[in-house]
Amino acid sequence: MVTDSGLLKVLLVTGFICLATAVLCPDSSQWNLRTRARCNSSLPSYNCLYDDSTSSFVEFCTRTPDFQRPGYKFIIRGNIDGIECKKKRYQPIKFWTNGSYHCLLEKTACNGQGQVIHDEGNSTSDRTCRCDYTRGFAFVIRPKQDCFCHPAHEDCSCFIKPCSKFQVMTPDYKCIKASDWNGIFECPVITKTITTTVTPQKTTRCPTEKSGMFKH
Repeated sequence: MVTDSGLLKVLLVTGFICLATAVLCPDSSQWNLRTRARCNSSLPSYNCLYDDSTSSFVEFCTRTPDFQRPGYKFIIRGNIDGIECKKKRYQPIKFWTNGSYHCLLEKTACNGQGQVIHDEGNSTSDRTCRCDYTRGFAFVIRPKQDCFCHPAHEDCSCFIKPCSKFQVMTPDYKCIKASDWNGIFECPVITKTITTTVTPQKTTRCPTEKSGMFKH
């Protein structure tokens, strides 16, 4: 049986050895070391997953690793269960329990100079970025898709593109006269939400005879 003086308890469960809870799962680069330290020849596959019922991570060993389809990862909900990757991460390939506890890749922030998010992507793909033409930014290198770029595959750098006097930049990153703006462009218009805070006004009630505030 696998033992470790630092563990709270050791539970023997059919099919795997549960090594109790962990504060955090180790980095993927350390999993081979954990395998040698925690598991044995009969249950050689080291796993570390989030337990939804206890809000903690659980280390355990299994006979063989399990996998989920791209875009999903495993957590523990009584049994091992698959859920979609969180919004900020994605998994373009199969998820294996013996290699990681979260989806493989973190999505690009699109927060470089002049950059904004073009599309959030999904559980199997990264975000795409574009330059904020509303602030005068354009691509340093024209991307393959013209309107946006794939940060994992091409340079998404932006620069301030100067327009002449009385000109504005269009969503297509072209400088035109403001009077020539017709609203017809190949690239989508960037819409920005303006949040305003309304301060509730305090109502002052004037005294009346019925309110009892007047004394005779």
